[in-house]
Amino acid sequence: RPAFYRGGSRMTDFVGRANELATLVAALHDVQRGAGRIVIVEGEAGIGKTRLIDEALATAGELTVRRTAGRALEQDLPFAAIQRAVGATSATPDTGAPLHRLAVVETCVETIEALAVDRPLVLVVEDLHWLDAGSLAVLARLAALIRHMPLGLLLNTRPHPHSAELRSFIEGLEAGDVTRLNLVGLSPEEAPASASSRVGAEN
Repeated sequence: RPAFYRGGSRMTDFVGRANELATLVAALHDVQRGAGRIVIVEGEAGIGKTRLIDEALATAGELTVRRTAGRALEQDLPFAAIQRAVGATSATPDTGAPLHRLAVVETCVETIEALAVDRPLVLVVEDLHWLDAGSLAVLARLAALIRHMPLGLLLNTRPHPHSAELRSFIEGLEAGDVTRLNLVGLSPEEAPASASSRVGAEN
């Protein structure tokens, strides 16, 4: 796995969403300067949440990036998503004991803190609506500490329905310093340009 994100091959031109892109890029620049940032990108399936994040990462300079995603079939598998992101050996099956769960959360957080100290880190978590509860607990703990860490949390999710745990998590973020981007369809002026870009890439 490459240590740094240097931008992937983009088969089509990025069209529209200039304000949202500028907001994400500014957040990533803050992370590069050592300030923690949290951004939630919300929108329906296929609307371009991942593409927007990728575009911001490709234009924001060199950062350490780790990525993961919630998976519907893993919602009952504790810490599955966060283990994929950081390879934390602590992400063992949850026995259900509160002290064990807390210990796993804290060890995962320490692993991420160590990565961020080495170089500013961006943790991209997609499909937050399918995230397992253990990984969600790790994100909540990171969010509580993020002001003191060179860490960016870029999270994306569909707008609904959300579990009680996810609603509580998002409400907790909104009580602090979080940026929320709600994606809607492209404007009538932007949509034809996007279609032309896709056709050009296919030819």
